[in-house]
Amino acid sequence: MGLETKKLQIEGMHCASCVVSVEKALKAVEGVENATVNLATESVVVEVGPDAKDEELRKAVENVGYAVAERKETETLKVGGMHCASCVATVEKVLKGIEGVSDASVNLATETARVIYDPDAVAYEEFVKAVGDVGYEITGRQETAEEDESELDKDSRR
Repeated sequence: MGLETKKLQIEGMHCASCVVSVEKALKAVEGVENATVNLATESVVVEVGPDAKDEELRKAVENVGYAVAERKETETLKVGGMHCASCVATVEKVLKGIEGVSDASVNLATETARVIYDPDAVAYEEFVKAVGDVGYEITGRQETAEEDESELDKDSRR
């Protein structure tokens, strides 16, 4: 199997010694082939094999006195099949129960669910499966205002 590249945001680094400490700690983790820290962006690019575990990477960084910042993304999903407050509560509960989801809120009127999650820990397909397992359906993603504006710009140039 090939190597996978992961990028982590590291909090608390301020000098070249910090860079060396983080690189050394990560390179000692089983499955890590290489780790390259960038002090200016407070990030590290880690090349890992299939045996490397995200939790082990996090622990290695924490053990030398730094923190890995969690990545967060927000996605608005279109949800079909809801018709009452109980439906909303069920969909919210199942989404919040997915590992990697930090928050979820469902709006019955717009038939959407806004989910805040770590994209390294959970994928769109997991949202679809979890919501489907409780009897509802994710019918797609809602475009953001930015995407809507870019489409309007394209239309106005025609």
